[in-house]
Amino acid sequence: MKWIKPENVRGGINNHSVRQQTSSKFFHPITILIAALTLAVSGFACGGSEKDDPVDDVDSGLVVTDAGTVETDAGVIENDSGIIEDNDASIADASIDTDAGIIDEDASVSDECEPGHFGKNCDACTCDHGKCKEGKKGDGTCSQCDGNYWGENCDTLPSCNLEHGKPSIGISGTGKCISCLNDYSGGNCSIAPTCVAGHGTVNSGLTGDGKCSACNKYQFVDELAFWGENCEHDASTDPAPCLWGTLAQNGHCEPNSCKPQPEGLPSWQGEDCDTLPDGYMGDRQGNVYKTVKIGDQIWMATNMRDEVYDFWCEWYKPGYAIQGYGQLYNWENAQKVCPDHWKLPSKADFETLLTYVEANKKIADSAFLALIAKVDDWTMYKSLGSDEFGFGAYPSGVGAMRGGTCSDSVYGNVANDGLAGCLWSSDAAGSNTAFMLNFGTHETSGIMNGAKNNAIMKTHYSSRYIGVRCLKKSSDED
Repeated sequence: MKWIKPENVRGGINNHSVRQQTSSKFFHPITILIAALTLAVSGFACGGSEKDDPVDDVDSGLVVTDAGTVETDAGVIENDSGIIEDNDASIADASIDTDAGIIDEDASVSDECEPGHFGKNCDACTCDHGKCKEGKKGDGTCSQCDGNYWGENCDTLPSCNLEHGKPSIGISGTGKCISCLNDYSGGNCSIAPTCVAGHGTVNSGLTGDGKCSACNKYQFVDELAFWGENCEHDASTDPAPCLWGTLAQNGHCEPNSCKPQPEGLPSWQGEDCDTLPDGYMGDRQGNVYKTVKIGDQIWMATNMRDEVYDFWCEWYKPGYAIQGYGQLYNWENAQKVCPDHWKLPSKADFETLLTYVEANKKIADSAFLALIAKVDDWTMYKSLGSDEFGFGAYPSGVGAMRGGTCSDSVYGNVANDGLAGCLWSSDAAGSNTAFMLNFGTHETSGIMNGAKNNAIMKTHYSSRYIGVRCLKKSSDED
């Protein structure tokens, strides 16, 4: 037997590398293999011929035959490739890289577990409602959750109402709602909306209470259509306390929202924009008028300009309706236009006014001059009227509808000579006529007969358009 240096061994096993590695962490499979090889070499030494005598490498501890291989029941060493192959499955994948000196130990242990098992002992996973981190390298915890389960073990269903909310789910979930659906509200999205459907915007979501956060507005005016905590009241049929301001959801008016008025007239006041200072009144459109007390009567100091009911037409001079001339109405609508607590004066009411003025005038020579406004539109008298009682009669004239269009006034419209100012009474004179108070500056036949420089009761066709002054009702009438 002769010793052969490592470089003479076919395959060139590095003895130092083998010794170093077999003494390292990979000792256990190599130890077994070396033991098997030692037994095999011993057998060859005892029974083989000189030709077949193995060559001993004292440095590596390996015996190599002329064939360059040593075969045992435990395995084969192929020194050309440096690969150790073992028929035993327990080290089936073990290898030695003789050139690099690397032994792969991980491959010596199987990494296969049945689905749903993990760890070196392939224990059963406990993730019942998710995907488990399985296999030899897994730790058995959940990597993701199924459906709506949540938590590190995917073992809890959400407290969030799944029908009305979207829950926080998954490994890092909390089970609570992160948003609510269908206008539901509350932490678990369990509060159904109390806001009337279609009437307002629901205060929904996790911090909501299901009530209305705002009520819907009418499409044709800048006012709220509905009001109340749940927008349950329809402002068109169930009026809110707010009268002439921007309606708030609580039925009162928004602060500083009362309807403004033309210069010289106060705006509505109060929480509900429903009050005016003494000496003023308002109509159904929120227009404000100055009032005056004459004797025991309280009169409007200007003509009515409410446009809710059919009226003659807009004045051709801008601002005339606001300045006191008002609008002109046929007799039918004149009886409807006065607001609550006010009325269209009767023939007797006008006669009471004329009697009182005639008896108490101090400046003018007649009741006519004592009642007419100081305006130049009175053609003949210009500013000769004293208006000492504040009644302020204007030469608003009479309007007639002809062919469905507005015609010029028949008598003294401001577009003409300013000859007359007429005011409807509530008393009919015939089937198609009614009484009116006529302030005239000249006398002709017909309507103006006897009206020169006078204020007298006359009649006119009820289809004509004439001014209106409202009289406050007495306590017995209201």
